[in-house]
Amino acid sequence: EHYKDIFRHLLKESPKIPAPYCYRCFCEEEYPSCGVKCAYTLEKEILKLGKGNISAFMTEVIGGASTGAAVPPSEYFQIVRNICDKYEVILIADEVMTGAGRTGKWLACHHFDLEPDIIVMGKGLTGGYFPLSALAVRKNIVDSIHRNGKNFLHAQTYSHHPIGCAAGLATLNYIKKNNLVDKSSEMGDKLLKELLPLLGHPHVGDIRGKGLLVGIEFVKEKQGKLPFSRKEKYAEHLISKAMEKGLILWPNIGHADGINGDLVLVAPPLIITQKEISQIVDKLKEILLEMEKFEY
Repeated sequence: EHYKDIFRHLLKESPKIPAPYCYRCFCEEEYPSCGVKCAYTLEKEILKLGKGNISAFMTEVIGGASTGAAVPPSEYFQIVRNICDKYEVILIADEVMTGAGRTGKWLACHHFDLEPDIIVMGKGLTGGYFPLSALAVRKNIVDSIHRNGKNFLHAQTYSHHPIGCAAGLATLNYIKKNNLVDKSSEMGDKLLKELLPLLGHPHVGDIRGKGLLVGIEFVKEKQGKLPFSRKEKYAEHLISKAMEKGLILWPNIGHADGINGDLVLVAPPLIITQKEISQIVDKLKEILLEMEKFEY
């Protein structure tokens, strides 16, 4: 909600369904006995709004900052794909954060054998050297526009930028040449393995992710997954201590109930080494010890 506040008067609300966020399951059940109810809420929402009133369903494949690298159940997207096909709803995958090898595969979709209708990408396409995004659309969608005498309009002022495209090609070539997607998978497994013992800390509620995108969620009390109150600013204090130690993490707040909740994303570059992973974990251990003594 805090992301919306400043823009709320400009925004038009759109229908939403709960994210596949197993640590804070909206139906308060456990996987797999839950039957992946989160996926079937899409069908319920389509029927509620009317079959002909929904043109597309847009989703992150693996959660970004909003759910801290939450990974959906393995069958989630096959259920979603079937529902979209059944009601002729276009499935749009947001791979802005997860694409270009971040999760240990070229696209996060590949973890779930998912074939979306449209894929949106950015960020990792240029390694951060130049702002560049990309849109991939199924040929049959583009062809249907042409058959109706229309053009697929995607030519705007800053599109097809030659320097941006050159940066993108150079980045993708470097990723392929140096097998960085496979390395992301390998080093991601090592990162997660070294981070998991932090679950022994009284305020670490959950650690999850894929490849080199890992989320750490903090709670005040593990029993009941009680979050810190927003006024305690746990994430902000932790990030400040991390910066002092030369560690850059990505924080987020509000995921527990829209206001409360604290987490960080650990998303190092694809060229990270084992030694650097150990340094990250050692610094996190130091920070968590300091946070125990911190007076809010």
